[in-house]
Amino acid sequence: MATLTKKAIMASCLKLLDSRPVSKVSVKDIVEDCGINRNTFYYHFEDLPSLLEEIVCEEAARIIAEYADVKSLAECMEIALQFFLEHKQAALNIYRSGNRDIFDRYLMEICRYAAETYIEPKLQEAKISELNRAVILQIYRCECFGLLMDWYAGGMKEEDIRPKISRICSLCEGTLSRMIEKSEEGEA
Repeated sequence: MATLTKKAIMASCLKLLDSRPVSKVSVKDIVEDCGINRNTFYYHFEDLPSLLEEIVCEEAARIIAEYADVKSLAECMEIALQFFLEHKQAALNIYRSGNRDIFDRYLMEICRYAAETYIEPKLQEAKISELNRAVILQIYRCECFGLLMDWYAGGMKEEDIRPKISRICSLCEGTLSRMIEKSEEGEA
């Protein structure tokens, strides 16, 4: 669990990222914003990229902890969207920065969790191979990730994503059942 000081540093960083790009946020800006000295910052974080990673990692863990079960593909997508809608500009600034690998890694983790949480209960009684199980999970994980990455690349216009999610979910109705059925029949 993060200390109060560590949480204050993370909150200051997010606040600053909500108003400017990563390249315009410095350790000096963060320590001034939260009223600490540089040594305190470096006690908790090695550098700005490690701070960004901690923020994204903690948010991913928080989101995952909040959702013990997922009832639909649309809910999977909403889980993945949650942090990014709460911190839209900060998410865009991290996405557009040299630290994008951090963003991608944790977004994929959230998508993996959401897909597994949604699909695993539906696969419990299915008599399918581990390979088919893994492939089905990968399809849903990558579907969520790809749609979100496309949305980020387009500037995260909120009005764009929800109708697409709704339409994709509508078009995919029955797809999971059909994949399970085909896997049980022995098809690849």
